[in-house]
Amino acid sequence: MLRLLTCFTVFAAIHGGFSKTLLEQSCQYEHIGDQCLFFANFAEEPQENAIAWCNGLGGRLVKIKTATQMKNIAQYLLASNSTYSGSFWVDGSDAAQEDVWVYSSGELMPFGTPFWGATSFQRQPSHNGNCATINEDIFYYINDQDCDDLAYTLCEMPFTFQQKDAESENIVCPPPYQPFGSMCLTIETQEIVSWEEGLLLCQLLSGSLAFVNDVETLRDIYMYLHQEGLEDYSFWLGGSEIAHEGYWTWNDGSPVPMGTPFWGLETWSTQEPNVDSGNCLGLQASGWHYFRDVPCHTSQYPICMPL
Repeated sequence: MLRLLTCFTVFAAIHGGFSKTLLEQSCQYEHIGDQCLFFANFAEEPQENAIAWCNGLGGRLVKIKTATQMKNIAQYLLASNSTYSGSFWVDGSDAAQEDVWVYSSGELMPFGTPFWGATSFQRQPSHNGNCATINEDIFYYINDQDCDDLAYTLCEMPFTFQQKDAESENIVCPPPYQPFGSMCLTIETQEIVSWEEGLLLCQLLSGSLAFVNDVETLRDIYMYLHQEGLEDYSFWLGGSEIAHEGYWTWNDGSPVPMGTPFWGLETWSTQEPNVDSGNCLGLQASGWHYFRDVPCHTSQYPICMPL
């Protein structure tokens, strides 16, 4: 704890102290999406010390509450070219009740895709600990870690953030499509087909295999599948690397989003896509409905969007 207080004093001196409350200031750290974040990567500490460090700055361990926040943080870290690396403590624990993951406020943490890491055979949390981190080794997905392990600290700082309100929009979808976030989709479970057959089936519905560029839509699909008892079904999306090996595009030629939090893990140290697995884009039940590269002849159900 003495080391934390010393670091805090030095940091405050470097930044001219804290004459204003942080609520009265704009973000003086890393403004990422709708959050003001401080990556304290100069000392690895147990989680208890990390909480004290953030509180001493007037902040808290970061809450990753939305799929968009997960995407923003993971992609920022992955693009940092090793400026930030390693594991970072984030808000979340199941210490009070095993397998019930909550924030320090008592709110339930979001579970599953696209937050927690998953291979095709296993997913986090893996019962290795009771505290949450995002870990470079698994491409900055959330995982569980022993609370006494050493990791860096990721603080969320309060700040005044004014964002232009998005105009409310009532999405009207033509039958058989229904709203999923900002998209219209239909999840077809009547006929199991290959990827090319899925293209034809969607065309019969005046549509195409779906393009999923918004991680919130991926979350909506995951939640729908699990709420409707479809978690054991696998599905096709409209992406492939058929045109050019190693370059994933949607059927209109636009790029498929890559990396965390869209693509699942192949192993705990490698991420999909795997060059040897397949050329078409699927959401596999065994892979917790992250993006996976799948042989195009595999029989799955199509997710269609209207044209």
